[in-house]
Amino acid sequence: MTYKEQVKEWLSTDPNQRDLEFGAKLMLQGNRNKILHQNVIKKSNFDKIEYELTKIMGEENRNNDQAVVAKMVLQVVANEATQPEETKGKRADHETLPEAIQALYEKNLQIYPEMRSLHERLKVLSETATATERLPFLKRLLSLDQELRDNWNLYDGFDVNAIASDSPNESEIPNEPTKIDAKRVSANRKYLSDNKAKLAAIIQEQNAEKATELLDKMQIRFNELIENGETFATDQVAELKELGLNVE
Repeated sequence: MTYKEQVKEWLSTDPNQRDLEFGAKLMLQGNRNKILHQNVIKKSNFDKIEYELTKIMGEENRNNDQAVVAKMVLQVVANEATQPEETKGKRADHETLPEAIQALYEKNLQIYPEMRSLHERLKVLSETATATERLPFLKRLLSLDQELRDNWNLYDGFDVNAIASDSPNESEIPNEPTKIDAKRVSANRKYLSDNKAKLAAIIQEQNAEKATELLDKMQIRFNELIENGETFATDQVAELKELGLNVE
């Protein structure tokens, strides 16, 4: 068990059942204050041990946040170097695309202003705020960046010839499936895996608009895999079906 886990366990223990000497040992390990260690044992001062351990955990959490923020800042810088153009323009066949695909283009036009706003906010926060305060803004920025890239990839790479015609007189099965390489196969599988829990949470929140948007994206990825001969385990298919995907 790690030091952090030991401290958490001690703090979560019923105060009437806490081990004084073990708590004092953990406190000493965290702050190296031998005099304080001796005093809390001598006076059986459980409250002081609790206070010091809580403070130590807070400092550790702040240090963790600093490390996470530093890593995220590097990722933001790397992303900026490969940032997609603000708009690649509407496809010539935009109006004939499925509504879910058209929506990806419109969504990206909404994402850019929010990303610019976050950039400006983070410039200010970098001088005035702690790592912990900056963390949620960086998470949101990186999340938007990934969504932006995914949307462009789906929008620009969508093959209208690979979907069934809307006409009831034509087959619902694409005649010429879109060919995808091993990298795309891996990316599609990861996308489905990463978003299953997210979709389930959105459905639980009863946010129909967001659920439909994500479901459409997942359906496109799933269809690409199936059309290229990829298979899924029975339990995976059942899980996707339960979330609303058409797995037939």
